[in-house]
Amino acid sequence: MKKYFISLLSAALLLISPVANAIPQKGEQLTDGTMYYQVYFNSFDTYKLKVINPVNYAGATAEQIQAWNELTDITVPGEITQGEYTYLVDSVATGAFAEHANLQSATFGGGVGNELVFGPRSFYKCPKLTTLTIEFQNSIRFEEYSFSECTSLKNLNYRSLSFYAFEGAFKGCWGLNTTVCYESVLDLSKARHLGKDAFNGVLRYIVLLPKNISSIDDNVFDDWAAENTQFVISAQCGDLSGSDI
Repeated sequence: MKKYFISLLSAALLLISPVANAIPQKGEQLTDGTMYYQVYFNSFDTYKLKVINPVNYAGATAEQIQAWNELTDITVPGEITQGEYTYLVDSVATGAFAEHANLQSATFGGGVGNELVFGPRSFYKCPKLTTLTIEFQNSIRFEEYSFSECTSLKNLNYRSLSFYAFEGAFKGCWGLNTTVCYESVLDLSKARHLGKDAFNGVLRYIVLLPKNISSIDDNVFDDWAAENTQFVISAQCGDLSGSDI
């Protein structure tokens, strides 16, 4: 009888005890009120999010979607904390901001040891986007056509140990500069891979390329670049201080 009473008491205590937050699962979605996220990795107490479009967010209202479409400047943090869990934000989903009519600038927070991934067509054809700023990342991946046809994109400000630009990543971004260097200079000195058409249509007079790039596809640039661009191998911005640029 005593054992039976103890068992009932234990069960009652379990029922009234606060339950810890469930471990975040893949596919789970959350929002900070402006950005919308989905968990795509949960292992070894590490939880990673990708930014998604609110049309793919369960329960998003018409008002929330309209507010998203009216955004002009966004800042995506390197990590967010909700409840007892901290999440790394290191990916932008396929097509998340594609053809966003009003977006003018996008800033992504840093994360030591992270690789920031811009999914295919994630910012495709954003006509007013002029500035992309990326705080320090170990590596950056610009997937296929991620910023293609962003014809107003001029300022690419980034800090990274390496980056990869895959097919068509910045195709048609004719005025693109990496403003960490000089105007009219495209600094690709941290590139590890340049895919086909990755910078097709980018009209820059000096392009910095790394000495030890892992791979480079054909037709990264177009015929204009072949005739008008000076390609400088393994140069840093400071090496160009005496150049006429």
